Amino acid sequence: MAALRVALLLEQVITVAAGTLAGLLAGLVAAKAALGRIPQFAEPPVTPPLPHAVAAVPVAAVVGVALLVSLLAAVLVSEALLRGIRVERLRDVPS
Repeated sequence: MAALRVALLLEQVITVAAGTLAGLLAGLVAAKAALGRIPQFAEPPVTPPLPHAVAAVPVAAVVGVALLVSLLAAVLVSEALLRGIRVERLRDVPS
């Protein structure tokens, strides 16, 4: 049962980590592509243009919290799935 738990948890962690990384990269690329093209004023201001840099610290904090919440959800789902599994049924061979 321990091997099954580790395998299921590893599958969940890999899926969550890959999804988080893909979402982060897609969001950063979309922000980089779109932020400079979105008009912020009806008429150009007299002041210097606003910076469009993505702040690393808030992005890292949000991604970190989202990753922790997703990993906690993965652990809970894995445990819920394991409770519904009967080990003896996994070894049954169809007749």
